[in-house]
Amino acid sequence: MTEMASTRDSLAHDSPCSPRASSRVNLVTGVLQTIYGLGLLLLFLATVIVLATKGPSHYPIAKWACLALGLEAITFMYFGLRNRKPWVVPLIVFESAYAVLPCLSEQPETLVAVVFTRAFSALALYQLWFFTRPATRGFFGADGAMVF
Repeated sequence: MTEMASTRDSLAHDSPCSPRASSRVNLVTGVLQTIYGLGLLLLFLATVIVLATKGPSHYPIAKWACLALGLEAITFMYFGLRNRKPWVVPLIVFESAYAVLPCLSEQPETLVAVVFTRAFSALALYQLWFFTRPATRGFFGADGAMVF
């Protein structure tokens, strides 16, 4: 009988509305917000360094447009996480799925590219799992925003 009670109690603590689940979601969201903030800062700094050393004509305009869209997406995700907006959940799910798909077909050429590819793939897979959980969607108020 005590085993059933403990099972029921543990299920109650992990429900989407429990304070324990909410604090865990809040902690992970803060860590992800920090990762996005640092990533945005480092990507912006790398862009400035590349522009200063090689100039804009070194890369085609399509690469610069892709970089600009990436900076924009990371900025939206950072501020969406910071302000706990419901639209950030589908944005991160879409971005994570988009980030994982090319990794399945491309072969990285250097060890550094392999490490970065695997790290970003692991982060994207974790985000796919984390932002599709009911507790996370409830925390952001995006209960009806997800279509699967």
